[in-house]
Amino acid sequence: MSSVFSTLPPVKKSFFARLFSTGADENAFIELNNLLASKPLLEIGTQDVAAIITRFNVDITRHFPERVKNLFYAYFQHCINDRSFGEEEKTALRHLKKLLQLTDSDIIDAQKKIEENFLITEWKKAVADGRLTKEEEAALDKLAASFTLHEDLVKQISALTRELHYRETLKTTMDDRRLTDEEEAELKAISESLSVTPQFDEATQTILERFRLFYQIENGILPEYSVDINLLKGEVCHFGCAANWHEYRSVTHRVNYAGPAVSIKIMRGVYYRAGSMSVQPVRSQELQLIGSGMLYLTNKRVIFVGDNKATTIRYTKIVTMNPYSNGVEIIKDAGKSPTITVANENAEMMNLVLARLISSSGEE
Repeated sequence: MSSVFSTLPPVKKSFFARLFSTGADENAFIELNNLLASKPLLEIGTQDVAAIITRFNVDITRHFPERVKNLFYAYFQHCINDRSFGEEEKTALRHLKKLLQLTDSDIIDAQKKIEENFLITEWKKAVADGRLTKEEEAALDKLAASFTLHEDLVKQISALTRELHYRETLKTTMDDRRLTDEEEAELKAISESLSVTPQFDEATQTILERFRLFYQIENGILPEYSVDINLLKGEVCHFGCAANWHEYRSVTHRVNYAGPAVSIKIMRGVYYRAGSMSVQPVRSQELQLIGSGMLYLTNKRVIFVGDNKATTIRYTKIVTMNPYSNGVEIIKDAGKSPTITVANENAEMMNLVLARLISSSGEE
């Protein structure tokens, strides 16, 4: 008995369907399906199928073409699922095709698609761990050789599956915007095992270098830059870019007047207002641009060289910092606490360097 096909219950025809004999009897296909489910495939003869056709007076393949093809596809899928698609399986498939009265043209396109999808699935399984052994590759080659797929398509499936796995691993690695030494080593091992040669465009290469630098900064390895400003002895610049310096300033919006008063009529339409009056200004704190210039983060201090003057902040004077996507708010232990804005592409690195320098100053 085949484990591929399951028996189906017969369909009861309505009174009018029996009376007028409308359409092909679906029970003819059901009996064919149940025949395949009832005994081993090679024990079923063409005479068994012919008996069903005669009893129902229905050309099953012509009236139910897609359902008959699906019987073949189901058995074909069963044959290749265990990756032992040899002569025994091929003999059984040829016999099934004969029983179902199918031609090569009826099944070739769908068969190739099943083979292609199955080979892709098996390749994905083989490279899922980022490694491809000689034994795995030999088994895949043997499987492909048993199919009807063209050699060029087989090579394309192999190459694309390897490349896709590498790129998916790279994407996952970059999701946290950091590139560690271990991750780089793993990517290299994958590319070597899968015979993939990474080819990055300039933008991707820049991103990788940036994420590698972010990881190094977080682990205390800061970049060093030469700058054209005077630094203290032993002072090293770790970051620099154009920036705007903002501070909160008190702003008066209006003046309210209040107090007791009395009006005295002098002449028609003219009154003298007498009494005391108190002035109540209405103020608020607003963030205002103080200057534009260059921001430098050294190992000793924050330096801002603005339009008119330079400002510095020692890290020991910084209580905390509030990073933003386009800048940072520096909270000092005394005096005005500035907000510094920079171009979006510089903000993340600036905040990483600043956080590391503040943390390091507390360890000294």
